[in-house]
Amino acid sequence: MPDTPTILLLGHETTLHHSYSPVRLRAVVGEAAYRGVRVLLARSADCDMEAERIRAHEFIDGDWRPVDVPVPRLVVAAAPPTRPAHRVVDAWLRARTKVLAFDGYDKHQMAAMLAAYPHLKPHIIPEEVLVAERLEAQLAEWLAGGPIVVKRADGALGTGIFFLLPQGDEVAVHKDEHSWRCTRAEAIARVIGAIRVRMGYRTYLVQRFIDTHDLAGQPATVRADMVRRPDDGWDFFRLTGRVSLGSKLISNRAKGSALIDAESYFIARGAADPEGKVREAKALSREIASTLCKQPGLGDCYEFGIDLAVDQDLHFWFLEANKRPLANGAEIERMMPAMTYWLSQLDD
Repeated sequence: MPDTPTILLLGHETTLHHSYSPVRLRAVVGEAAYRGVRVLLARSADCDMEAERIRAHEFIDGDWRPVDVPVPRLVVAAAPPTRPAHRVVDAWLRARTKVLAFDGYDKHQMAAMLAAYPHLKPHIIPEEVLVAERLEAQLAEWLAGGPIVVKRADGALGTGIFFLLPQGDEVAVHKDEHSWRCTRAEAIARVIGAIRVRMGYRTYLVQRFIDTHDLAGQPATVRADMVRRPDDGWDFFRLTGRVSLGSKLISNRAKGSALIDAESYFIARGAADPEGKVREAKALSREIASTLCKQPGLGDCYEFGIDLAVDQDLHFWFLEANKRPLANGAEIERMMPAMTYWLSQLDD
């Protein structure tokens, strides 16, 4: 099929038909068939650099079948290279074809990038990287200023996050499904006991707590799912409110939050102009995505899942930008603009 547009989706550890969800795979295969595109799946180990061939898999007659192909004109990386062998393959591919891939900046690095722009700084939550040698003093100083959050900089699907909320002489501590009431010293000691060893190989942040409770007392945020256009603008395939279930202080989809459409979300939050808040959320998300894509290593990003906290004054705060977002419930809506962007890269 020499005249058929061909796109290789590259995993590093596993071939994507083993790691992608069935819904995402169906969306990819269906959109490819509709557009007349040949989509191949492979992993780093399938790249034969000596022969300059790739042992890929293609969906043929209802099943993923092995095919041997030359390096295609476009490779879309599903994850950043983490091992030396992956980086060797990444460099080999980049020397031969167009590769859509991007580095793994963490939450703190992204927030610092955005804070450098005066018009975005008012939306950046105050935070600081925790340092092992000053850990107790840092936590005490931040806690003296009000409620705080302690979390990993690289994300963990909403798990392992500490919320420390002063209440009179005590502090309410929340982590995952657990809660405690204790003194400030005990609260700090509990956090230190949980993260000190992990700080040897992982970055932790202390961050000012943003109260996102809605009128029903449930924490909630806004999620903007967006895909880059060929003209480098951004289109939204979904803008939703994420409402926490029960007493959870996070509204992470992986932890079971409920999704509602954005306008209904702002109506429920008591916004005087719900449609205006939707426009504001979209404008801010576009500005964040466009700004991040100007940074080294992020120029190839073609989709973002941007999370915004909404405080009691309905002010937006940047939480994070997921570079490879899940699109549960909207895989087809996601795949249509994503395929359009991929195909535009074949014309460069």
